[in-house]
Amino acid sequence: MNRDTEGDALSPAELRLLHHLQVLRADAPEPTVELSAAVLGSVRWQRELRPYLVASGGLAAGLAAAAAVVLGAGAPR
Repeated sequence: MNRDTEGDALSPAELRLLHHLQVLRADAPEPTVELSAAVLGSVRWQRELRPYLVASGGLAAGLAAAAAVVLGAGAPR
């Protein structure tokens, strides 16, 4: 939601924040090649690992549910 369209007055803190954001927007740093390479490298190994992490999470959730049933915490009342 944009407060400007609602007609609400901005607080002094919001005005300062908008000023700082405008300064940052005007002088935005260019990303370096090293940053791009690091991000792509992270994405590649995380993409390869994700199915195993999802499966491990499902297994852990199933084991927790089974333990709750066995211990009586998950029994319907």
